Amino acid sequence: MSSINSWSVYRSFQKAVWSLADKKILLRFLLVLSLPLLGLSIFLFFVWSPSFSLLQNLLKQLGWFSQILFSIENQFHIHLGSFLAIILLMTIGVLISYFLITLFISLFLIPLLLPLIIERDFPHLKESYNTSKDQIPFMFNFFSTLKWFLFYFLGMFFSIPFLLIPGGQILIPLLLNSYLTKSLYPLDCLNQLTSKEAFQNFSKKNATYLWQLSLLNNVLIFIPGVNVLVPPLTALSFIYFCLGNIKPTLTQI
Repeated sequence: MSSINSWSVYRSFQKAVWSLADKKILLRFLLVLSLPLLGLSIFLFFVWSPSFSLLQNLLKQLGWFSQILFSIENQFHIHLGSFLAIILLMTIGVLISYFLITLFISLFLIPLLLPLIIERDFPHLKESYNTSKDQIPFMFNFFSTLKWFLFYFLGMFFSIPFLLIPGGQILIPLLLNSYLTKSLYPLDCLNQLTSKEAFQNFSKKNATYLWQLSLLNNVLIFIPGVNVLVPPLTALSFIYFCLGNIKPTLTQI
């Protein structure tokens, strides 16, 4: 996972891990994610039961697949349909929760962290932050974000049948979540520091490294206890990688 850039994937990830010990960063993280956590709580208390019933009924109307489920349930006396409904609902819930958390991090946490990290670790960028003449246009930012969100939800929708395949509950969320963060976070980190053309060149040049960084962080979601730190860790990793690879000319990458 090495990189030809000043800040490699590993160095960015390592610095992000150490930065989690900063109380100012953790406070900003908790402040921003309070609303998504509230939304998740509402989902669990009010939406889980009707959603579970809906998926159960859906699994009973899938033709030959429903017949196979019915035969297995009768032969082994197990509630396989209920089990699959729980797996589907949990996986979809994880994807939607991750989307909401990513959205809040993009809108609020990264803008809160950037000035703090620039002042502490990248002082040479302090003067150009929010004052660069060649900032990424708002409309490019907006439509790019909209496109990535659309691809994320289309991917989630069309991958639902594959969630019934063993391993799909891990691989599909990993790929979708990694796609979303590797696309969205670099734009959030650099939209006040560089031009549209420079950002596009950066994304093209570092496409492999952005995927590596995103996969490295998102695979930690499946480790109990560590997964709660993945959202701020991912944001910090991308901040360090993106800011660390801006050349001294400030707006050239």
